[in-house]
Amino acid sequence: MNSQEIIKKFQEISTKITQDFKVSIQGIRTSRPNTLLVENIKVESYGILLH
Repeated sequence: MNSQEIIKKFQEISTKITQDFKVSIQGIRTSRPNTLLVENIKVESYGILLH
């Protein structure tokens, strides 16, 4: 693996980490209501899992 491949792989991984972090911090509670707080709630009704 040459240095260009290592740099490209690092950039891909760091971009994914950054995106995941942004999604994670969107769920942090603030003084205002936010629809993202309930976006990933799963509910089971009549044996069916709803997202």
